[in-house]
Amino acid sequence: LEVTEVEGGRLKTQSEDDLDEDLEDYEYDEEEMIFEIQSLGEELRKMQISFAELVKCSPESKKGKRELDFAVDYIMGDVPAQRKVLYEGIVPVSKIMDNTNVSRKILEQHRKYIIALVVILLGDYPLLSNYINA
Repeated sequence: LEVTEVEGGRLKTQSEDDLDEDLEDYEYDEEEMIFEIQSLGEELRKMQISFAELVKCSPESKKGKRELDFAVDYIMGDVPAQRKVLYEGIVPVSKIMDNTNVSRKILEQHRKYIIALVVILLGDYPLLSNYINA
């Protein structure tokens, strides 16, 4: 999910057309998508993360996104790391660095982005998860 701006309280991605194309193959109710985005917003607010902040900390390059994918993949395969992110809002930077080639600087700059992806992937957000995994 490459968030680029929040427009009128609406999350807008860099490739919104791509999302529309991906979701054409996936039967969905527009109200369900709105519900998922609103629910995600509420969950992220509890962690003091707004969609506007996600715009600022989203990776700008493919290389940066790929590195963050490695970090998120590590978290998804490590239950204690998942718990740390979900229940404490903490990205286990040292643990990720020890198990991937992702630098501390990248992890710290994109902490909120990493948390948002983990929340989406582990939460009840099938439409958003489908897009992230596409």
